[in-house]
Amino acid sequence: CNLNCNLGKCVMSVNGPKCVCPPLYEGELCERYGCHCKNKGKCYVNEINKVKCQCPAEWTGEYCETLVSPCELCLNGGHCVAKEISTKCHCPAGFTGAWCEHCPELQCQNGGICLRDKDGKPVCNCTAGYTGERCDIIHCNTYCQNGGKCFLTASGPICICGEAFTGKKCESGLCDVLHCYNGGTCILLKDKPIVRPECTCPSQFDGDHCEIDLCQQCRHCTLSSQCPSCPEMCFSPPYCNCRNNGTCVVLKGVPHCRCGDAWSGTECELPAPSPNPCGGVCALLPGTRHCACPAGYTGERCDKADCRTACGVNYVSCSLDEHSNITC
Repeated sequence: CNLNCNLGKCVMSVNGPKCVCPPLYEGELCERYGCHCKNKGKCYVNEINKVKCQCPAEWTGEYCETLVSPCELCLNGGHCVAKEISTKCHCPAGFTGAWCEHCPELQCQNGGICLRDKDGKPVCNCTAGYTGERCDIIHCNTYCQNGGKCFLTASGPICICGEAFTGKKCESGLCDVLHCYNGGTCILLKDKPIVRPECTCPSQFDGDHCEIDLCQQCRHCTLSSQCPSCPEMCFSPPYCNCRNNGTCVVLKGVPHCRCGDAWSGTECELPAPSPNPCGGVCALLPGTRHCACPAGYTGERCDKADCRTACGVNYVSCSLDEHSNITC
């Protein structure tokens, strides 16, 4: 799809490529701003993606094209006074404007209306999408992240995210919200007109999140001929899925992981506990522990030869070498 759609997206239709424009833009290439509000009305996009007009207090209608009669909207305690051929609002002290909507000491912008609080202090009541003391700050400023486009709606700003991002403020990458397990990696696929994340799994795993172990049901088999429906890879290392350089061995037809000294667990996934300081077996007794030595050894850590036991009562001498072997 080779059209330059500006802020829109190019899609292929039965009649060839065309541009799909965001709500506030129009034209064959989305090249025109599509706001048709009059009399300083502000465009916003409603919850069903339709462009609407936010009108100033003195205007109404679909495009803010109809002037409101002053007597229909006298603000801040103003009251309607009939003239010979017209009517107008008579404003109380501290307010000005055709509808008594302005305070001389505080100029509200972007259609905001000045009101006074209970202490008589002037404050601006801002239209949707604006904030600040004078309604001079647009909510869209720095609202969307990662290049998202901001649009004002009656309920506040919304973000139209780029193809690789999601979230209320486009704060998350598509791959950030897709969890791939068992060594799977997330990639972005461009299925026009959208981009979607997908997990690429190692050959042993399947599923949307690589959560299905294809060999799980095959591990009681030692040969592929015994389980013809199992993938061939299940009968070649690493069908045990051993980690941290563990090796797979089959004992009585069941695969097991043989782990190095530093690792333990069914897949060698856990650090091994601290080494046993005993040359024998470490036995726990109430309040203490001691080494239970095998025959022929003695000492606090079974690190000495018990010559009488190892060599018999007629021994002349015995020694213990660096590999704990006893020589009589």
